[in-house]
Amino acid sequence: MDLPSGAALSIAKRKLPTNISQTPSHTNNPDQLDCKFYVKAYKDVNPRFTNPLTHYYNIGKLEDRLPNENKFKELYPLFDLQIYIDRNADLARLPKEELLSHFHTLGRFECRAYR
Repeated sequence: MDLPSGAALSIAKRKLPTNISQTPSHTNNPDQLDCKFYVKAYKDVNPRFTNPLTHYYNIGKLEDRLPNENKFKELYPLFDLQIYIDRNADLARLPKEELLSHFHTLGRFECRAYR
């Protein structure tokens, strides 16, 4: 039986924070997570059930989720939101934050028009 080693072992041993006091504080937020943006961009993050900071630093960052709108602009400086909406009618009903996360996680790989 193969046992995990190295990084896999350290990840397996890591306990997930269960309350706010165990999450990174505002001064210890290196990715500058914007909780309001994050909750709007990712509907599976419900602040009634999970702390957005905890979620991002334990799950979202590993899944390459966006921490804030500025990170999106840094990654995609040529992105035009209005063009993305106009050329992708199936996404027009989504709020801005969801559109940005959609492009980051799916739209760019689907070669959807954005400029």
